[in-house]
Amino acid sequence: MRLIEDGGRDTVRVELPREACDAISDMCAYLADTIAADGCGCEDCSERLAQAEAWEDVFRGMAETEPGMTHEVVLGQDGYVH
Repeated sequence: MRLIEDGGRDTVRVELPREACDAISDMCAYLADTIAADGCGCEDCSERLAQAEAWEDVFRGMAETEPGMTHEVVLGQDGYVH
């Protein structure tokens, strides 16, 4: 991971190699499995499960790109990723 920009605001721009995207996808899958196994079913947990599954798919897609490719990602303080 390489820091590209930090303007002192609530977002940071980083460059992720595809291997890091693969690891993040695996972590999102684990998180989704953990949330689903809890079986709570409340609205908050359902939303978190949907987000974890969506981010797993996003990072998996980035991980399945050409070898040596990197992806620029903007991380926000409120948990969003672009």
